[in-house]
Amino acid sequence: MAVFALFLIYLKLNGSGFHELKDRAKDRMNGGYSQLLTHIKHPKDWFLGLFTPPALLLAALGLVFWAQWSRRLSLASGEAGRRAAFRIILCIVLTQCIYTLAFPEGAVVHEFWQYYFTVPIAILAAAFCTWLTVVGGIGRKFSLGLFDRAGWAVAAAIPFLAIGPVIYRMGIPLMGKEVKAGDARLDADYAGALAKNTKIDDIILTDWRQGKSDEPNEPLYHEGLGFAIPWYTNRTIFPYEGTGKDEDGKNRRDTRSIEGIDKIRGDKKLEGHRILYLWSTDGPSALEEKLNLTYPQYEFGKAIIYLIQGNPDPSWKKAGIAEPIAPPVIPPVITTPTTKSVVASPATKSSTKAVTTAPVKGVPK
Repeated sequence: MAVFALFLIYLKLNGSGFHELKDRAKDRMNGGYSQLLTHIKHPKDWFLGLFTPPALLLAALGLVFWAQWSRRLSLASGEAGRRAAFRIILCIVLTQCIYTLAFPEGAVVHEFWQYYFTVPIAILAAAFCTWLTVVGGIGRKFSLGLFDRAGWAVAAAIPFLAIGPVIYRMGIPLMGKEVKAGDARLDADYAGALAKNTKIDDIILTDWRQGKSDEPNEPLYHEGLGFAIPWYTNRTIFPYEGTGKDEDGKNRRDTRSIEGIDKIRGDKKLEGHRILYLWSTDGPSALEEKLNLTYPQYEFGKAIIYLIQGNPDPSWKKAGIAEPIAPPVIPPVITTPTTKSVVASPATKSSTKAVTTAPVKGVPK
């Protein structure tokens, strides 16, 4: 509670509040549960590929036979240890379930969130196989030994079935299977340059939609803005929401027209913030022409930025202007002084002979 109170104070100091956080959560949850339900109906790549079917099968059997194997194995740790193990496993499972239900769209995009189930699945599977080994004691029935061997044979298949998903997620093509390329916008020359040349309180508009659009006239570039770029840059980015009002009666942010951009600039919440525009070519060409005529354009790596409001940084590079070429540096020539002995020539030697002159008439001696 104390941490949450400090967080609310931080929001208040930065001109925000809990209501904006709640509205942001609603925007991110829009349509998320329907997408999550679709992934649950087709769990092959979203869930089974993360843990492999053998591990999930053993974990499911461990859950079904929890009472039997936990009592048998609790002979060493006692009843208190058995109950503590159950509470730990239950807490981990419920934590991940709540996290997935609270952020359904994020859980769909980031399937690796389900790796929080790794510890419960590993405990259930390992404990079930261990119970199969010790059940029956000495002189047990043949059927119990058969179940024991079968359980460990299923466990031995886990690493072999995990090779494919692991190699695929590492981006290594296997047996001709194509690997989905990563988002180039997250590279250092795009998202990295955008974060380097902007400040945390800057507001960035863009003509991208938040997610992929099903409209036939919408360009299919990646999956829209998504959440990766705002996450890695740690910047506030407003995507294109459309025109008019939404279901709650709020005006949608129209970032694909000069009028819509001016309307966003007039928002009192954005006073004192520098506003930039990230152009992605998804918007209409007429908007690009107006942006070129109205606002100065800069290049942040491969990202094209227009300055809508505020002052530019001195380090920003204007688009279309090449960096000045520094003159070549010519190393100085180092000369070694030489001292030569000067020998006087015979002609320059001083003569010691007396000079006599003839007497001139009229001049006394």
